[in-house]
Amino acid sequence: MAESAALKVKILGDSKSLSNALNSSGKSLAKFGGVAAAGAATAGAALVGFGAKAVTSFVDFEQSMNEVFTLLPDISKQGMESMTADLQKFQTEFGVMSDQAIPALYDSLSAGVPQDNVFKFMEDAQKLAVAGNVETAASVDLLTTVVNSYGFEASEAGRVSDVMFSTVKNGKTTIDELGSSLFQVAPIAGQLGVSIESVGASMATLTAQGVPTSVAANSVKAGLAELGKAGSVADKSFQKVAGKTFPEFIASGGDLAGALDILNKAAKEGDTSVTNLFGSVEAGQAFSALATNVDSFESNLEEMRGSAGATQEAFDRMDQGLGKTFDKLKARAEVGFVKVGEKIAPFVDKAIEKFDDYQGHRDHKATACPGDVVYGLLEAGAFKAGSSVPKLSNKSVSSLPMLGLGDKGEAVKDLQNLINLWLGVMMTPYDVLKVDGDFGKLTDKWFRRAQKGLGVNVDGVYGSQSRKAFLKYKADWALVKVP
Repeated sequence: MAESAALKVKILGDSKSLSNALNSSGKSLAKFGGVAAAGAATAGAALVGFGAKAVTSFVDFEQSMNEVFTLLPDISKQGMESMTADLQKFQTEFGVMSDQAIPALYDSLSAGVPQDNVFKFMEDAQKLAVAGNVETAASVDLLTTVVNSYGFEASEAGRVSDVMFSTVKNGKTTIDELGSSLFQVAPIAGQLGVSIESVGASMATLTAQGVPTSVAANSVKAGLAELGKAGSVADKSFQKVAGKTFPEFIASGGDLAGALDILNKAAKEGDTSVTNLFGSVEAGQAFSALATNVDSFESNLEEMRGSAGATQEAFDRMDQGLGKTFDKLKARAEVGFVKVGEKIAPFVDKAIEKFDDYQGHRDHKATACPGDVVYGLLEAGAFKAGSSVPKLSNKSVSSLPMLGLGDKGEAVKDLQNLINLWLGVMMTPYDVLKVDGDFGKLTDKWFRRAQKGLGVNVDGVYGSQSRKAFLKYKADWALVKVP
């Protein structure tokens, strides 16, 4: 019969600082939940669960924010702290969890939104996401596509958002569908000077007739391309009636509604259809549909031009009810966990850096060592082995090949499990390192920590020295009892 896993821990460092940190996090928990501790045992159990969740939340949050900061190589420490605070304010105000907020921040900055205006941009994107019932990433994608295609300032995102929401309102499309389709038409429309309001009116008019969003976007793109191409059938037909090219017409103050009137006249004078004015079937069908329904197009265009405030109005209506209240509570809870985890993390990090020996002397005799607080966590079950603790035999450890950054496969999974065992001894959550078989940057980071703690050369390579050290310390830790 397999024996239960055992754990031996030595508490290192200044216990006063660690105790203060844990006490501080306990107070934060009480303030956050509004519940006073009923007794020492109850408070200890609550602190254990909260502390583990807080540290894990902070580790995930810090890693994700570090990815964001790679886009800002010149950002200062103060700038990082300010951006983190602004992000958490954004989360609590709109009820957005970090797994949505941080990728949205990353995508916004990556798309060229200035650092000093990025959170105003994200607010516009979030309001559009709520109004359109999509995730923030979808609205960020749509707004950055349009803003970049037209060369707008990021401050124009609100205007774009209003037009896009009105497009959804008047057409048969969604923010998601627009986000995955407008990249086809927005660039050429921007180059020719065709307003985003005209594009929105075109998309609304066509999709309302049952044309799929992606087909509508591609067809309008094809039509604009032909109108803008010198010598094309559409160009010649347009010039014959307008006396100027389509780009010249737009540059002189004309709009797409006026262009449709000109195309209708050209078709009538040529005793043909608007479809036949274009070389592309898709372009001809799209502009024929727009010209035939020009009254509907003009009505949509007027609504686009007067759409200011449309997103805000829809957001105010959608941002109500118990569901949204719960979203904001969850976001505030997550931010609270991260902030408390940030206070605890330095002491966990310090313990990892200094770990070089351990004893289970508290199980043999009472002592006055500075481990009261963390030993209480141990007794409360914070570090007990369970089904989530990886099982490794001495044989599997000794048979691992040489491994390093960039390696992948089952052997890497075994090494990741081994690192997680070491992290368990170090009072870090067992699942801090994802077992995915990829020796990436995070695995390299924790493996080097392990090498330093084990007293071997810190080179990031699992070779003979690391193998011997892990075997020796694994046996001493007695974390796994092989049947």
